Amino acid sequence: MASGETWVQADSMVVPAIAVRLMTRGDLGVGMRLKRIAGWNQTSGDWLRFLSLERRGCFMAEADGMPVATVTYCTFGAVAWISLLLVDPAYRRRGIATRLMGHVLALLDAKGVDSVRLDATSAGAPIYEKLGFREQFHVHRMAGVPRVLSGGRLPRSLRSFRWHDWDALISLDGRAVGEDRAKLLKRLVRENFRHVRVAGQRARILGYAIDRPGSNARQIGPLIASSVGVGEELMRDALARCGRARVFVDIPAANGPAQQVVAEAGLAKAREFIRMCRGSECQATLSDLWASSGPELG
Repeated sequence: MASGETWVQADSMVVPAIAVRLMTRGDLGVGMRLKRIAGWNQTSGDWLRFLSLERRGCFMAEADGMPVATVTYCTFGAVAWISLLLVDPAYRRRGIATRLMGHVLALLDAKGVDSVRLDATSAGAPIYEKLGFREQFHVHRMAGVPRVLSGGRLPRSLRSFRWHDWDALISLDGRAVGEDRAKLLKRLVRENFRHVRVAGQRARILGYAIDRPGSNARQIGPLIASSVGVGEELMRDALARCGRARVFVDIPAANGPAQQVVAEAGLAKAREFIRMCRGSECQATLSDLWASSGPELG
């Protein structure tokens, strides 16, 4: 937008010009307000993690001199994730989300990022398609208070995570999701150390699961498993450890065994996301991806 321009036209409505700036820790209250309006599950800790993982990857849009929208991105090598695109209801349908997306995509293109990914709702997907994103696969959010699974096998080889498991865990995760998420997983493990389970031995990790708090429900994921048996054990263990808390688990629609385990525990589909990609396609192995880390970072 040219300097000194004060008005733009979008969706047949005249609105004040939009200024985009970096988001800081001082804007945390704005982010939390917008996510509460949207009914999303993030906590203040989630926002702080984004601000830490990509210091210059969190943005705020201002209109009328007021902060009205957010968006973030995080890079993992040649892959970037866009998330937390939130717009104040009073300023929706005025081109603000498109402006923010254009700002972020221009930055990522300048960086030479090969693949940009996000999880979209069905309502948002057509907008992202206009920006060059393509559908990859669907993710079902399963939600509810889990019940004890009677007659299921008790975990045989699960144990608490230890740092000597790190290299094998990262290797397993990279093969499953098709990207190097080490910087994200290191933060998640440190923040939720007592809630990380692994299957297998130090040199050969067969699966792992992390669960963490959310503002509306406890989030199970990421959960990566190299076989159905390991996935069942990790998922049942994670559900049991959540006790009587409400739980969210985001599972690829194509992973039938994972869907079955959580359905047996009483969880039901609450909403659907569409994994989308711009540039090189996602190379995830959906049979190994039993639960994503959430719509923020896949």
